[in-house]
Amino acid sequence: MGLGDGTRRIGQFTVVRTLGGGGMGKVYLCRTPAGQRLAVKVIRRELADLHDIRLRFAREVKALRAVHSPYTVPVYDAETAVPPLWLATRYVDGPTLEARVSTAGPLRLPEAAGLGGMLAEALSEVHARGVIHRDLKPSNIILERGEPRLIDFGIARSATARG
Repeated sequence: MGLGDGTRRIGQFTVVRTLGGGGMGKVYLCRTPAGQRLAVKVIRRELADLHDIRLRFAREVKALRAVHSPYTVPVYDAETAVPPLWLATRYVDGPTLEARVSTAGPLRLPEAAGLGGMLAEALSEVHARGVIHRDLKPSNIILERGEPRLIDFGIARSATARG
């Protein structure tokens, strides 16, 4: 396991395993030197050299650092200037909303209403910081002890940005 160059570290963090991936890169479960678990998103090397990708990633990191909600995950650290580009956030141990619905069926009305209220609060905070998430979907919501955590601001945009 590693980042394609045989390494088992990202910055100061030790890679435990791959959590997932997509078009932009991969997400790894890592541990800090003290043992805290983090989710570390690493941009694919071939994309990290592209100017617009670096700007987009830096915007994502800036957006996440500005948002403070119990329903988002805090940024622990990031590298936005020199490849490999990465973002470390608190690891959320839980299923996505998509997985929860797929295994247990639709949410009951009280649970759906509560979840909707918490997501509305998260989005209110996100929007108050001038950020538009742009990819709100069940696979980008992790459930932790019955509460949502909104993740993957990978295509987040500033409300003042064009496009």
